[in-house]
Amino acid sequence: MSFVEKPLWGRELKLEIVFDAFEGEDVLPIQEDALHSILDSWNAVNNSKTDVRTYCLQESPSDAKFIRENDILNYVLPTQLFIGRDKDHHDVYLLCEYRFDPEEGIAVRFVDERLEEVASQQIVL
Repeated sequence: MSFVEKPLWGRELKLEIVFDAFEGEDVLPIQEDALHSILDSWNAVNNSKTDVRTYCLQESPSDAKFIRENDILNYVLPTQLFIGRDKDHHDVYLLCEYRFDPEEGIAVRFVDERLEEVASQQIVL
């Protein structure tokens, strides 16, 4: 198990790095590239806070209405960088626990280091 410590949304966080691979299967070179590229383009991840807050407001408006951007980490806690197994693109997900939906959580998807979508973690499956 490997981890990376990065500043995210105003706090230093330790994120587990998980590669999409079956047990015994090698990590693809593009997956390694995707990890290095997202770490080099960390501003894209850090700038996702507004989109995550918007997602929270859309999905659970009565609960999330009081979430201010500067206290989002009290409700959404990033825990993993999940590196997808796409052979053509860098596919990286920031997986987060979400106080108002602990079963589904939140996934922030980046394709080629650009924010693609914010959704429940079901998009990873």
